[in-house]
Amino acid sequence: NGAVSGGVGVNDYPIVFNTGQVMIGWNSLYSETGESKYLEYSRRAANWLADIQDDDGKWSRHTYLDQPHAYHTRVAWPMLEVAELYGDDRLRDSAIRHIEWVVNHASINGWIDGMAFSDSEMPLTHTISYTIRGLLESLKYLSGELRERVEAIVMKASENLMKRYELRKSDPYSMPKYMPARLNNRFRSEADYSCLTGNCQIALIWMKIHESTNDARYLNSALKILDQVKFTQSLDSSNPGVRGGIAGSYPIWGEYVTYTYPNWAAKFFADAIMLQESIMRQLEVIDK
Repeated sequence: NGAVSGGVGVNDYPIVFNTGQVMIGWNSLYSETGESKYLEYSRRAANWLADIQDDDGKWSRHTYLDQPHAYHTRVAWPMLEVAELYGDDRLRDSAIRHIEWVVNHASINGWIDGMAFSDSEMPLTHTISYTIRGLLESLKYLSGELRERVEAIVMKASENLMKRYELRKSDPYSMPKYMPARLNNRFRSEADYSCLTGNCQIALIWMKIHESTNDARYLNSALKILDQVKFTQSLDSSNPGVRGGIAGSYPIWGEYVTYTYPNWAAKFFADAIMLQESIMRQLEVIDK
């Protein structure tokens, strides 16, 4: 049916979010190789997503904990990519309906309800970043009032994240304390540990905003939060399952995937390092 299954190992149940994430990979493979099979896989997945979507734009079936999530913007984003490549209005309309549903849950400070894994908890920076990144990447496919609303939410949320981070200092000249793993709807701390995956994702968002706005504040904060993640990386462990990896939490006994080195933490860390290198090369050229 085009969907991607969830969980660990071989399972027979499809998951909306996993499907969207693999679509991002297929779309990138198509862009890099030109092989049409990858785009076809992604189109089939997008059609499944459109088929099971609620009328108001959310996804409430085949979702984690059987709940709708604002971070499904990272599903709408690759759907918009596929819709653009195929000229498929149905897929585009489906993705836009979800973005509109998310925008309608946003507050004036950029906070969006429904960003957590569960309605009973405050969201991790991991899922907050999923939500914002999905909106940020979708901007290039949007126009008119919706684009303006989405851009305003992205910028307000990103600025409030930056302020929250930069204010975690003992004095104006020190490094901020690590970003708390969970935040409430006033962008205030709800945890005594840090989510390293979320920190890498936040760095990516800030660097991408720097690229589009040339606002050095975002790059400055991104480099600092990324340096803190680098500090936690073990490069000399005798255990190959640890060496080079990024833990879920800092300290590692924090509640996000406790005592674990998840592969997605390393993935977002690598993404952030590569983007940092690209930006720094460009700045060196400008300086010369």
